[in-house]
Amino acid sequence: MDEDRVEFRAGRDTYGLARWVVGQVQEREQRADGPWIKVLPAYSASDEDAQWVRQDDVRGAAGPA
Repeated sequence: MDEDRVEFRAGRDTYGLARWVVGQVQEREQRADGPWIKVLPAYSASDEDAQWVRQDDVRGAAGPA
């Protein structure tokens, strides 16, 4: 996965369905338990909101960049 703009799983909605949020990749890291990606949510104005997520919980973002 080489995209800079991705969607990451950010919990579940009230119906129990996965909620996906668009974000910008900040860093990538290989750990003992697999690849992780640091993602800054698109709605955020601060780098402090970036969070590490497992690559399994990330997919390419749909739509125009």
